[in-house]
Amino acid sequence: MIVLKPTFQHDSEKTRTELVTRLLADQTVDGLQIEDYGKKDLAYEIQKQTKGAYLLVHFKAQAVNLVKLEQQVKLTEDVMRYLLTKVK
Repeated sequence: MIVLKPTFQHDSEKTRTELVTRLLADQTVDGLQIEDYGKKDLAYEIQKQTKGAYLLVHFKAQAVNLVKLEQQVKLTEDVMRYLLTKVK
């Protein structure tokens, strides 16, 4: 799950999806699926924002790649929050 700032430069579903695709492009991932839930109200304020653009991303990757991915996500200004989980 990735929550982007509502003031994302080019606020469209295609552009948000392209951002996630670029983040994952350097990593070896399989079965990439991105679901864009659009802008939603946040449960609490994050970085003085009350709304965020939600993306649910499903993929398979090695643990080593996840560390690199996490570093890239942290450095991306447009990402307010993210959550990586392992599905069995």
